[in-house]
Amino acid sequence: MPPKVDASDPAVARLLELFASISLTGQRAMDTVKNAKYATSLQDVITSLDLGALHLDAKTGSLVVVAASNGADLPRDRLEYIVRRVTKHDLKSADQINAAIQYAAEAPAMNDSEFDAASGVGAVVTPEQCKSAADAYMDAHADELAAVGGWPKMSAAMTTLRSEPALRWANMADLKT
Repeated sequence: MPPKVDASDPAVARLLELFASISLTGQRAMDTVKNAKYATSLQDVITSLDLGALHLDAKTGSLVVVAASNGADLPRDRLEYIVRRVTKHDLKSADQINAAIQYAAEAPAMNDSEFDAASGVGAVVTPEQCKSAADAYMDAHADELAAVGGWPKMSAAMTTLRSEPALRWANMADLKT
């Protein structure tokens, strides 16, 4: 069981206040404090990049938490690079951040264009492209889908569609409709 956190402890209160500066509050903030590795990583990026001064909205703050937590083992300069790209709204999803972290962990040097390609920065997949790909999948698997009424195969269909390089960064809602 995770350790209990005493919000009245001055050290914990300072962390909670710091986390609130990027719109991380409530139970999620308390849970982050409980994990010393993630809390330290998040504290370091907030202070080193002065993120509190940016007045991040809750979504961006949440993505910073994802980057700091999942990228806690990266060298500091690489993690800060990813967090800066989050705050510039280049990385807009946890999936993109995880791809960015994987790139940063494996690349011998950070290269902007390679980073962008690896993490889907600037990738545009239109709803029309999603519909076309979904229609093609359904046509190719019509017999299989008809045999089970379609819906039980929805998860497999989504996984297959997302594995297509052209659809890697597609909005899931666009693929479902």
